[in-house]
Amino acid sequence: MDGLPEDLVCARPVLGTIRALGYVFSNRPDEAEASLHDAERCLAGERPNDQARAVLGRIAVIRAAISRFSGDIERSVSLGHEALQLLPESDATSRERASAYAHVALTYQVTGDVHPADERPLEEAVTAFSAAHTLLPLLSSINRLGKFRTMQGRLGSAHATYERAAAAVLDRAGHSEVVNGAAYYAGMGEIYLQWNDLHSAERYLRQAVVLASGGLTVGADVVTESYLSLARLHEARGHTVEAGAALDELLGLARQRAFFYQLIERGEAARASLALRQDDLATAVEWAEGYGNATETTYTREEQHLTMVRVLLRRAGNASGSYLNEALVLLDRMLTAAAGAGRTDSVIKILVLQALALKANDERTAAIQTLERALVLGEPERYVRVFVDEGAPMAALLKDLIEARRTTLHDQQSGGPLRYARRLLTHFHPSDPRGSPSSSVVHDRQQPVNDTLTSREREVLELIAGGLSNRQIAARLYVATSTVKSYTNSIFRRLGVGSRTQAVAEARALHLLPD
Repeated sequence: MDGLPEDLVCARPVLGTIRALGYVFSNRPDEAEASLHDAERCLAGERPNDQARAVLGRIAVIRAAISRFSGDIERSVSLGHEALQLLPESDATSRERASAYAHVALTYQVTGDVHPADERPLEEAVTAFSAAHTLLPLLSSINRLGKFRTMQGRLGSAHATYERAAAAVLDRAGHSEVVNGAAYYAGMGEIYLQWNDLHSAERYLRQAVVLASGGLTVGADVVTESYLSLARLHEARGHTVEAGAALDELLGLARQRAFFYQLIERGEAARASLALRQDDLATAVEWAEGYGNATETTYTREEQHLTMVRVLLRRAGNASGSYLNEALVLLDRMLTAAAGAGRTDSVIKILVLQALALKANDERTAAIQTLERALVLGEPERYVRVFVDEGAPMAALLKDLIEARRTTLHDQQSGGPLRYARRLLTHFHPSDPRGSPSSSVVHDRQQPVNDTLTSREREVLELIAGGLSNRQIAARLYVATSTVKSYTNSIFRRLGVGSRTQAVAEARALHLLPD
């Protein structure tokens, strides 16, 4: 392309857009923009016929991609709308229109609105790319839909959606470990991490990071999410040095590739959150004071605001006062925004911190009620880390809930949350540097013992107790039958048994299965 005479390229502006695409996928956005500008200049003065509109629409689509890769999703969406207005509806522009739909479909990442009606643009993008027989954009759209459903708090549905991307690869291209892209591995890793299946989470997140830091262009938002999830995985294992290294690598990449500033903010907020868990309050406070007044409740700043709340709670200590009041006001605004947008995933996270803030403010009854709301929302989708990551204060509040509900008339109506609270307590371990409730766990003959089974092994164990075969369990969990056999053998080994019947009997004796 660089060898073509400029007058030829100017006579055929579509050549300039092709050259721009080459620059985009070579991680050279400035040169891509210059090439697009040249194409526009060559079109200046021409009548807005269909051919000219098709080129201008193509230019808008490429600019939308450049913005998306940098993480400026709001501009990407705006340019997607512009492209749809310009592009003629014809077979010749079907791919460009499909790409424009895909950018418009990212509106949910700007507004945070994930109501069922908001799924329509994503489904339309999947349909358009499927009809246009473009595999990689199709996979990208399916993965975006998976993220959408994660934000809705529908982890099981999100998992199944990501598996659609894997199925599309098998149907069209044969199996490949990388063709699904970083978004697929980051999305799956995030779900397994929330389920506390750390082994599976690591397998997916490490692959996500390899792809995210590779040579081909990857959306900055996906790069950010890959590294943030990997850092949380390291924290879940108590490996704070490795967590810090992952965040340092993220921030280095973000500055090197000129990520959108709000993504850099997310990395810096995660650094402050890690400092809190290392009892480095001074570093966290320095971040909070530099971040400024957290007044807006936009979705794009939600993670930063949650970190701000954690800093305020730590500064408040055991006393009520302005820090607690500030935290509670911010949480109220965030909860209203998240609930109104249908973001159940966010609602659970906010309720967890709100419950801790209420308890710190000596509002024990309100704290228990708020935690109970989070448990009711989290139990059907098997949320774990959102509770356990808050450490000893959350463990203590879970015990408060168990103590309060088992001795009142609410016990029968709160059976689900009670059982769930007891199961969550088994995920806190003495080796957890953030504290363990093991020394003061509420003694209850119905409470499961602190065991060594992973969350996925518990899930397989429950399905075994339900009489499902290995093949049925594999279908239910969207894994291979050989994987189920591996989990089953691990369960047998941990329980010291040699058969399914013995495993179920031993698990019931140890209260590892729900009532």
